[in-house]
Amino acid sequence: MGYTDIYCFMGGILEWRNFNYPMAIDNEYLETAVKVLSPVAFDEVLRDNEDVFILDVRPAKYPNQSFLKGTVNYPLVDLADVVEQIPQGRTIVVTDVQFVQSPIAAKFLIRQGYEVAGVLRGGVVRWSAEGYPVEVLMRHNALSSKEIKTKDGKK
Repeated sequence: MGYTDIYCFMGGILEWRNFNYPMAIDNEYLETAVKVLSPVAFDEVLRDNEDVFILDVRPAKYPNQSFLKGTVNYPLVDLADVVEQIPQGRTIVVTDVQFVQSPIAAKFLIRQGYEVAGVLRGGVVRWSAEGYPVEVLMRHNALSSKEIKTKDGKK
């Protein structure tokens, strides 16, 4: 390839910021508020809204994992490519495995004009630990965009 001067900044972005090196910061992103829901509050949103769209944004590298029933899995890294498959006009809740990627996904969706009711604090790990039901989904059995309906019943 011809590259000879390659360096790695071992401390990552946090250390880069500590040295006050230049960065582009998206203040609108930083100011986008996301509601963080405990498992109890998350369950209330699911019970109070019969047409909730549950989005799990964990990576696809693990084929069989526990999900909330009815979850659609779009990995965060693919979200910008599949955002049009997420139905407008439905209440959306976002989760992941341990509350790492869901806040990022929620901010992205809010900025795209989606109604996000909140993200699950602690992710599916905490949800399951507190006794709420999960199901194991095979990656090939995840809901496809053809199975996703909008609030008015259209696909």
